[in-house]
Amino acid sequence: MNQPDDAFYYPALLEFDSDPDAIVNASAMVRKRDVPTAVVLCFFRDVIDQVVERPGVDVVGSTKTEHSVHLLYELQHAGKRLGLFHPGIGAPLAAGMVEELIAMGCRTFIACGGAGALTPELVLGHVVVPTSAVRDEGTSFHYLPPGRFVEGDREVIEVIEGVLRD
Repeated sequence: MNQPDDAFYYPALLEFDSDPDAIVNASAMVRKRDVPTAVVLCFFRDVIDQVVERPGVDVVGSTKTEHSVHLLYELQHAGKRLGLFHPGIGAPLAAGMVEELIAMGCRTFIACGGAGALTPELVLGHVVVPTSAVRDEGTSFHYLPPGRFVEGDREVIEVIEGVLRD
């Protein structure tokens, strides 16, 4: 049997609307406030729970979904304001949460999370810096033109690798 073309499987994934205005925009519902511009999106709830127990960590914002409230914390790191936030599990939820953080005033994000491994050598505790990804989750197609893969920004990858080496 011949393989049908990609349009058969992913018709919506081959389209892209570059207009930044969506039907629903977070900026129309979330007010701008005094929040850190740099935020760590941490998918490890236990790590967040440990960090927020430290003195000087404050709640500076929140997002609300049907299932819970997600708090935006602020702490000082190297003399600068830094946000810490759990964006929820799953790309659509995380993207919606980040849209709300942007509407509040956050601008720079780095994500720290976990994933399964297909290589037996990668066991719990190994650090992996992704340089590209297969786009099959659907959410990224709302933010980038069509394509099977997305490449990471080389300069950003080099900075992350340098920090990890240090």
